[in-house]
Amino acid sequence: MENEVKKKFENEKLVDLLPISYWYEKIHSIYDEQNKLFAYTALDNIHKQYLELKQSLENRLLQDEDWFNEIEDYLVAIELMRKSMLENDERTARICNFYLDEKNDYFKTIMVEIDEKYEIKNPL
Repeated sequence: MENEVKKKFENEKLVDLLPISYWYEKIHSIYDEQNKLFAYTALDNIHKQYLELKQSLENRLLQDEDWFNEIEDYLVAIELMRKSMLENDERTARICNFYLDEKNDYFKTIMVEIDEKYEIKNPL
């Protein structure tokens, strides 16, 4: 039964659902008025990818894991970032930007570990 579950998700790598660092780099555009729209697009992409990640984790029935609530907090932080951008609150935006980038690296580590658990090892 465990192999059936693994087989169901073996080709769906959670780490691939996480945003690439490119989007976090583009959020820095909020400090340049000309590129602010692109920063919003980057934040929207990060938000979308985290919603997809959350759904995938729920599909694997992993929502009871301790770190799952941290993903919920992350989604709240994205909204706080959006609000600070709209209000031109540069200080809060910088703090949120740092948090989002650092926490993404943390989630990457967790998702790699989960992906490894779902790999089907072929005995020789």
